[in-house]
Amino acid sequence: MKSIFFKVSSIMFLLCASVTAVKATTAHINYVSSTSDQYTQLKSELEDLGYTVTGTNSGTVTLSDFSSKDLHINIAGDSNCGSGCKTAYETYIGNGGNVIIAGNGDYDGNRTGTIEALIESKLSVGQITLLNYNANFVAYANG
Repeated sequence: MKSIFFKVSSIMFLLCASVTAVKATTAHINYVSSTSDQYTQLKSELEDLGYTVTGTNSGTVTLSDFSSKDLHINIAGDSNCGSGCKTAYETYIGNGGNVIIAGNGDYDGNRTGTIEALIESKLSVGQITLLNYNANFVAYANG
């Protein structure tokens, strides 16, 4: 009986240690002036969850701004994600980083196209297809 308790407690310890080791604690948000209210809200919410948050008010993505962070979020409005951005994200993701890139809801805009190109060419996921209309949807709970 004693050895079963020891085995179960050891497994529980390992599971807890694994969850703790994976938990993100630092985040970086890239935004532009037109999304500064979103940045302020998102920063506040992440800090409430225990993150240490930094931000860069620039349409340009620079790897040195977030290379040491657990999470990078890009809410840069309609700013394009050019080749420098793609290289930075490829390096960051290759090193185990987590990235969230928000589009601006304009399916045919330059930002959306460059995000699509980043996903297809640099992250090797194959071809994706964007829906052919603006993302002006409201979700309602069912049931």
